[in-house]
Amino acid sequence: WDGAKWNVAGGGVKWFYMPACNIPAASGATNQTFNLYEQYQKQFEESLNPSLWRSSNNSLSRIPSPDDSRLYSPGELDYVITYFDEDVFTIGSTPINPSGVLTYSVKTNPPITSATYFNIIFIVK
Repeated sequence: WDGAKWNVAGGGVKWFYMPACNIPAASGATNQTFNLYEQYQKQFEESLNPSLWRSSNNSLSRIPSPDDSRLYSPGELDYVITYFDEDVFTIGSTPINPSGVLTYSVKTNPPITSATYFNIIFIVK
């Protein structure tokens, strides 16, 4: 506490889950791309998502990084997939580029279930 606000001790948060979003899964679609970083921006910045943004604090227009009240840039993050539905999606050994763009394919007539999703973590470098 610096007398005006709480400050994170010990370097702050080093990772967070990607916001929930729908990744297109058209049957048989190959070499699809989805920009994970753009989804982070869209969901953490009111001006990029004005029709859906709601907050208990009307002055809040951004969900800030804990360190300095801004969004991270694409190069400040590493992107890690910790789960994906292998019955639906196919991904390579390096499916996410350094800018946060995911490349994937969808199997033909996949069995979409409650387990059909990606679990992605953003790590602050």
